Amino acid sequence: MYINSGNMIILQKSAQDIQNVKTPDEFDDRELTRAIRDAIIDEEKAIKKYEAIADASSNDKVKTIVQSIADEEKVHVGELQKLLNDMLPDEEGFLEEGAKEVEGEIDSSKEVEGNDNSDEDSDEDEYHLTNK
Repeated sequence: MYINSGNMIILQKSAQDIQNVKTPDEFDDRELTRAIRDAIIDEEKAIKKYEAIADASSNDKVKTIVQSIADEEKVHVGELQKLLNDMLPDEEGFLEEGAKEVEGEIDSSKEVEGNDNSDEDSDEDEYHLTNK
């Protein structure tokens, strides 16, 4: 964060940055899991950046290499998530619960889309056939 104090700009680091709180060898389990979550966030940001570069490039070699780097970052996310799942007994359960909720929403929206479109088309076709 930058603070402008008259003619002087002061760089103030966030207390949430790992290097400003404790050294890694001092983390308790809660702090360690929080640091791993921060690492996952950083990997996700890297994926976003690399894929944006790949998408914006017209150079096929750049696209291929940068997308490959993004894919490596996805592997890192998986590794870090697996580590969290092993460290936190309830973590995997929360992830599964979230996945089931999304599956339910997807299934519901498919049913609504399927019913709405087919019913409207059928009723409309019937109306046109009987009223011509």
